[in-house]
Amino acid sequence: MVTDWRHIAIRVRLARRIREVRVERGLTQYDVAQRAEMHRPVFSRIERAVHCIDLATLERVAAALDVHLRVFLVEIDAVNFFWERAQRRGAA
Repeated sequence: MVTDWRHIAIRVRLARRIREVRVERGLTQYDVAQRAEMHRPVFSRIERAVHCIDLATLERVAAALDVHLRVFLVEIDAVNFFWERAQRRGAA
């Protein structure tokens, strides 16, 4: 099985940023899960980068946290930038 490290890096960066924003806003996982209309264990798995999040769910989480989706999409851009840079250098 081939592991796509870029996808894992994106999932981890998104998870970390979601948690940062949630904590900054003083919200619990339960608060965000309720606002995003999902179960708290599902949200917990997203925050721990265990669960792959799709764009529709990411939009619901962004709305629940009252932030623009771009707050999270910039994390994907950052991973892609460094991944492509490493590819050009032959490091990945």
